[in-house]
Amino acid sequence: MRLVPVVVGLLLVLMLEPFRKVWSMSKFVHSGGRLDTLRRLSLVAKSYKHRSELGNLLGGRSSTSLIRLFNERPETIGVLVWPYQCASWDTATRLKRLREHFDCVEKLAAPFNLGPNERMVVADLSFIRAGLRVVIDQPIWFLREGNLVINFFVDRVRMYSLAFSLYEEEGTLTATIGSIQGRDREDAVEEYRYLTKQAHGMRPRDFLFEVFCMVCSYLAIERVYAVTNEDRHHTHPYFGNRIQKTSADYNEIWEERGGVRKNNSLYLLSVTERRRNLEEIPQKKRGMYRKRYEMLDRVRNVLTEGVKQLNANPVSAPHEQFDL
Repeated sequence: MRLVPVVVGLLLVLMLEPFRKVWSMSKFVHSGGRLDTLRRLSLVAKSYKHRSELGNLLGGRSSTSLIRLFNERPETIGVLVWPYQCASWDTATRLKRLREHFDCVEKLAAPFNLGPNERMVVADLSFIRAGLRVVIDQPIWFLREGNLVINFFVDRVRMYSLAFSLYEEEGTLTATIGSIQGRDREDAVEEYRYLTKQAHGMRPRDFLFEVFCMVCSYLAIERVYAVTNEDRHHTHPYFGNRIQKTSADYNEIWEERGGVRKNNSLYLLSVTERRRNLEEIPQKKRGMYRKRYEMLDRVRNVLTEGVKQLNANPVSAPHEQFDL
């Protein structure tokens, strides 16, 4: 009998248009299970509890970019129950960060406010490796790790990705990295080895992070956080006891970059470019580092020009140019 008032309350909530929309969206989060109806009702109840944080979706204020995200990718409403970037963040924090991200990209405009199903080619780096491009998009499989993804594509194939989201901290544009990962493909090791050689000894992961730092510099982002290995999204209770395959220790990656651990959830990273004094490098390696720094200078110029062009004339790349 205790369930009767709860059920009646939920039925009354569902009479309101915003919550009918949440109910409709919930089928993209819970489907195919015996308890799906109860799970969907639970999600609606959570949406009512957090209606102010959900913003315009439930009648408040929100950016057009966030509205577009919910319209084109309704499973995003799952942020009420599943993790976003850090496994330890509660529902209110997740919703706040999601809303703040889209407030930020709304101000930044193209290519950072692209739609969920759009891709924009920011830089052609074929002078390093034929077919190498820097692409920004929002792949659906990264929706829990960040709403902007910077990728290295080689021809049609995504080879390395870094997912992040934005918010303002003390009036300063700030980024949080939720993921950096390569591909589990038969040809990946060979491709990474070749790209490392073409990039004058710089591994693809380090190279992509440098590109990310260039983007941060362009956007005047001074503060970057990165999720710890212990608080990665897949450790959230939502996933139960399922074991998710991971190949990299994020703590080691961030510490290699000089990251300082702030708490159990985040490292603080510097995005200031680090270059060794050529005079302090052994002579036999000095030429390689000189070429690497010249390459990075050229990449920065190409990237900056690409962002400026897309800002003036946003052009989404045709989907047939990419596999995934």
